[in-house]
Amino acid sequence: MTREALDWYVRELRKGLTGVPRPDVDDVAEEIRSHLTDRIAEGDSPEQAIAGLGPASQVARESIQRRTRPEGGMPVPDASVGRRIAAWCADVVVGGALLLLNPAWFFVLGAVQERYWMTDEVRAQLAAMPEYVSMTTGVGWAILALLVGAAWAFFYWIQLRRSRSVSVGMRMAGISRVLTPDGVRVMRTSDIAEGEPAKITARAKWYLAAPIIPLAMIAILMMIELGAMTVGSFLQPFNPMLPASRAEVEHEDSQAVIEAFYDAVLAGDAAAADDYVAEGAAFDLEAFVADRREDGLESWEFSLGVPPNEWYVVETLDSGGQRSVLVTVQRAEEEQTPGDIEVRYRILRCSDNPLGDDVANPE
Repeated sequence: MTREALDWYVRELRKGLTGVPRPDVDDVAEEIRSHLTDRIAEGDSPEQAIAGLGPASQVARESIQRRTRPEGGMPVPDASVGRRIAAWCADVVVGGALLLLNPAWFFVLGAVQERYWMTDEVRAQLAAMPEYVSMTTGVGWAILALLVGAAWAFFYWIQLRRSRSVSVGMRMAGISRVLTPDGVRVMRTSDIAEGEPAKITARAKWYLAAPIIPLAMIAILMMIELGAMTVGSFLQPFNPMLPASRAEVEHEDSQAVIEAFYDAVLAGDAAAADDYVAEGAAFDLEAFVADRREDGLESWEFSLGVPPNEWYVVETLDSGGQRSVLVTVQRAEEEQTPGDIEVRYRILRCSDNPLGDDVANPE
């Protein structure tokens, strides 16, 4: 029971000395154990010997206070901002390298984009290519790899870095986080070390810490990019299951203007068609409607184009012939009231030359 009581007391003492250099912790623990053993040898019970020293947490606080507030001396200052940044950057790489730099991200992103970004038509075209390999292949292993990286990052930052107060980055920068009577403070390890060996091991390894900083910045940027790509795949205009995006709304508005315009042209009503034509349009509306009436326009439909600005319309004549018309749409913003802007689309040009009016000889 005596040995178990002493071991328990020393363990609690070591917990209270978290952040103090290990050689100093060993020295304090050995000194306290020796003192308790001597008291017991003189006839005290383990309980009496321990009660004479006080709780282990109190002994640890007093030891730390002597290091951070020496009697008759100035309080030990906190570690510099540069050391803290170097330590944090090193920990970003050590505690997040498996997660941030894991190539499994690209399998997951590819699978997400293939599922939510691509249309069925694009997916079918890619599947027909012999060299194309679906990104969903091996996605299960990729997710498992990411989970392993995430588990390590969680363990490192929650268990090792926070609870133990000394991380890889803090050791490289030569700093420690200790619990003082004034609260948790981050100090240079050499300032709170008493033994010469501790001072040697507490020197900042700047030759290791300095190169870590750019690596950490790259890792952080990669994480931001990968996160944006992952989240973006679930947003419009990529995910067809979500509500329509602004781009789709403008696409539909432009299409609706052309439909109303051509319905009026089909009816031979130039006045109604003029409501959908922009001021200063680059074509003669009256002649356009007259030509369609003369040629016997029977129906029309949308073809390929670059919506919402340019559309190809295929006209079907009563003779059975077809011709393509390039319809250019003008987008204009009109402020109805202060802060209230309405986007309007109007027909700017209708060209019977599907390659554009700038082409002299389309054939």
